[in-house]
Amino acid sequence: MSDKDLEDQLVKAALNSDYELVIVHEIIHPGKLSRIFRGHARKLDSQITQKVVLKTSRKQPQHSKEVAKLRQEYDIDSPHIIQYYDFLTILNERQEYKFAAILQEDFEGEDMSLFIMRNSPLNDYTLTTLSFLDIFVQLVEGLREMHQKGVIHKDVKPGNIMIDNQRRIKFIDFGCSTKLREESQKNTQKHSKLDGTLAYMSPEQTGRMSKSIDYRTDFYSLGVSLYEMSCGQLPFQSTEAMELIHCHVARQPVPPHIISPNTPLIISNIILKLMMKNAEHRYQSSQGILYDLYTSKNILLKNGAKKLEDKDMFKLGRRDFTERFQVARALYGRTQQLRTLLEVFDSIRSGSVECVFIGGMSGTGKSILVSELQRPVSMRGGLLITGKFNQSEANNAYSAITSAMSQLIRTILLEDEEKIEVWKHKIEGALGAQTRFIMEVIPELSKIIDRDNVEVANVFGSIDNKQHFTVAFTNLIKLFSTEQSPLVIFLDDLQWCDTASLNLIQSILLDPNAKYLMLIGSYRSDEMPETHQCSIAINRICKIMDRRAHKLMLEKLTILDVHKWIVDTLNPSMNAINFESSGTNFEEAPSAKRTLPLAEFIYNRSSGNPFYVRMLLESMYEQGVFTLERHDQDAPTSYSNRMERIRCKEEKEKQPNGTLNIRASFDSDSSGDSSDYSGGSGSDYSSGDSVNSASNSRWMWDMDKVIKMRAHDDIVHLMLERIDNLQVETAEILDVASCVGDTFDTNLLMTVMNGLGVNIDLKHLMDALIPAYTSGLIYSSGGECCFAHDRVRSTFYGRQNSKKRMLIHKLVATELFKRREENSTPTSDVHSVSSHSSDSSDFDDLLGSALHHINSSRVLLLEEGLSGDDAIRYAKLNVLASISSKQSIAYESAKEFIMSGAFFFNYAEKDALWSTKNHDFGIVLYSTLADVLTLNCDVEECWNVLTVLETRCRTDYERAKAQSLMLSYYVSFNDNEQAIKHGINALKLLQINIPDDIPSIKDCCTEVVLVIHNLLKDKSIDDITFNENKEIHLNESGQSILTMSIIGKVISAFISL
Repeated sequence: MSDKDLEDQLVKAALNSDYELVIVHEIIHPGKLSRIFRGHARKLDSQITQKVVLKTSRKQPQHSKEVAKLRQEYDIDSPHIIQYYDFLTILNERQEYKFAAILQEDFEGEDMSLFIMRNSPLNDYTLTTLSFLDIFVQLVEGLREMHQKGVIHKDVKPGNIMIDNQRRIKFIDFGCSTKLREESQKNTQKHSKLDGTLAYMSPEQTGRMSKSIDYRTDFYSLGVSLYEMSCGQLPFQSTEAMELIHCHVARQPVPPHIISPNTPLIISNIILKLMMKNAEHRYQSSQGILYDLYTSKNILLKNGAKKLEDKDMFKLGRRDFTERFQVARALYGRTQQLRTLLEVFDSIRSGSVECVFIGGMSGTGKSILVSELQRPVSMRGGLLITGKFNQSEANNAYSAITSAMSQLIRTILLEDEEKIEVWKHKIEGALGAQTRFIMEVIPELSKIIDRDNVEVANVFGSIDNKQHFTVAFTNLIKLFSTEQSPLVIFLDDLQWCDTASLNLIQSILLDPNAKYLMLIGSYRSDEMPETHQCSIAINRICKIMDRRAHKLMLEKLTILDVHKWIVDTLNPSMNAINFESSGTNFEEAPSAKRTLPLAEFIYNRSSGNPFYVRMLLESMYEQGVFTLERHDQDAPTSYSNRMERIRCKEEKEKQPNGTLNIRASFDSDSSGDSSDYSGGSGSDYSSGDSVNSASNSRWMWDMDKVIKMRAHDDIVHLMLERIDNLQVETAEILDVASCVGDTFDTNLLMTVMNGLGVNIDLKHLMDALIPAYTSGLIYSSGGECCFAHDRVRSTFYGRQNSKKRMLIHKLVATELFKRREENSTPTSDVHSVSSHSSDSSDFDDLLGSALHHINSSRVLLLEEGLSGDDAIRYAKLNVLASISSKQSIAYESAKEFIMSGAFFFNYAEKDALWSTKNHDFGIVLYSTLADVLTLNCDVEECWNVLTVLETRCRTDYERAKAQSLMLSYYVSFNDNEQAIKHGINALKLLQINIPDDIPSIKDCCTEVVLVIHNLLKDKSIDDITFNENKEIHLNESGQSILTMSIIGKVISAFISL
């Protein structure tokens, strides 16, 4: 949309607001994604005109997620955040946002990056420590107000902070923000862009830590920003994206006071504590940071506002307490298993290929165990990528492997154009003629390599396709697994792994030229018996790889493990997981004795299952079992209110020597005394500090109330109780969401809810989901909502009857088809789709998802009287999807689609004989069905289909195709003599002259070779081309690929005799 169009829309949108837009002056921020205008406006009930700024997106209409973020900015009211006056919108006839913008104050300042340039230690003029502290305090207060509103900024940096001449600061630009308790990084591989700015990004936000993002990510980014303000430079100077990510995850910054000697040691340590790699080791609350800042300011004023000396050190985090109940996130009871994983990784750094298969019951912490490997791998220069098989995506072959590889591609896309071009040549060199094969399953490669400039490999059969695909994918893995950067691939939930993925995994591991590679696979032992295809594959791989293959089995936690977990949750300052390293007996500690009865109860109730332990603790908190006990003088007052009181009374409470009586403002504890400031060192910001707790506060519980809690047979029943505690509206929304998928788009969910007769807008829906986020049943990742566990989703899914589920699937499919029609070109007619086509560009993920929902609702569609034309349409789309899956070597997925296609086709063609208008398509469908069943080795079913197909053929070409399928059928079961006979029959039907009186199979094949010779003699390479359907075409004779394919298979069968 042009700037003039945007201006016109702004004026129109203002008509629906409380403001009259007087004039739009100029563009003050011509960004790629957004436009910011300066103008004048006045409120309708006022004559006063004021300066305003209008912010909107260049892309209109805006996606619901972008609108939600704009509204999020508007909803925050804080003196440290740009003031927003109104939210301007224009809705279309479907009540979707056609246009949206925010009207905000015109804060006449500059962004802090310019301020830092002028006031850095690299220039003549530098900030005084007192001025630095004043700005520091304002920044923390701004974050505190944000976090109290439940907003995580996710892009804190000097460029998103405005500062005026009076050094007042205001945060701007909430384009990356989220309004959640925490946001998972599990699905970041689906998105090619990281939220935030890499130079300021927390380790968990890079996606390399497998840790959830919460409000503490803003503390890290704040630390980086203050480091830059203190030192005049960033802590990590690299301009390469992959190197910068590695720095955030693995490297420690040089302390600020070393780079800038004018930075006091205590301020340096506060900044470093903000920048701890592990979020649990950072400050846990804004209040804790403010206490340490005000303590520092008090000391500074006591020293005559000169400077903070090293002798003025005090222990940080003494009052760092958050009233949020947080279950400790450390790894319990898995020390030996983690050590094994690290040993295997160290082994592959020498050039070997090894694998580890981790088994265990659901909820035993397999994924969490592997996530702990992320940082040590990164510190050793390696890469760890992850993928997860989902039960709902069983028809999507290679889903886990390709999503893992997409993480690598996404990292490349963070680099500059020059480095991307280098990677492009490397990838093309590794994949060669098979580049197009891999692009079919890793679409993100098209952002590096132009799909239109990639030639299609000229291969004749599905077996050849499979071999070429496997070689190409293995080469891609080898490209990324190098001595400088060993590669670890983690594939979760192998019990839902498809056959194609299992075969690919085996090929990757057994490639004799592979090096520096570690593959980790996890599976649910209770869902994978010895007869399971994955169990058989694992045993086969372990037998071949011998000592290079390892098996780990995760058992339940011990009572001691659970006890330490309870202590770390309820009294984190004790740090129970490392307690015994101090030489003290854990069980003798007062906190341990106090929590033992509770730990025993939780252990017995959960049977030591980690997921169940976590769910129980969260459920107890929700039911009011845990209460916070404070022992300070002003316990009824919130910590933030006490901080406000300090600020308000600074002048009144100044002592004669200019210091602040800070103790009186907090509590009667003597920690404010100067005796506590001495004896500190640079290590005071380390992970050994108390986190998440103040020394005078603790969680309490009533064991009688605990014992009376209702018992649950398993995790599912506990989740059902948590669901029952949700508001009815929230639970009903999640019922619907469970039908959408493991992840769901809120705008799609809103449309489906309205289709069910529930009138709800996006803001109402988002607000209704907040209790589900709070209780941990869902989380946000990459802009989508996700169920916390597949059992959570299945629990919601099972609450509904089958008819309602099918109705929801139907509504979802309708909306997805509508979106696809609006955003892309229509799918080509399936009459023109050849089963030999190598181009699956007409099939995409959106279409695949829509078909999944249509196929799930097909019984309901038939009951409602589906028309024959619509049934044929769905059949055609399923054929297209099946062909696409087959070309990607995803044979199981191809089977599911083609079986659904046959279902719809047979419904439309109820007569014994196919109608004339659908005959050609029926031949394509049944030919594809026979081919796919052959590839899946479904002997009996395939024979039945071939029998039907033979009776429906009308032309010699159709009969030849049927005979060709018979040929493939017999080849797949090694009956090569029968295969050759059917091949010869097919060639005769194609008018290839082979005498009837040839005495033997050998002579027949000799005759076939002569046929090839006659066809190709006197032909140059230029005479052999491929037509628009990628079918081989001899320019003079017009011979089709069918003939050449049959000849190739006949010769192959003869060689195998």
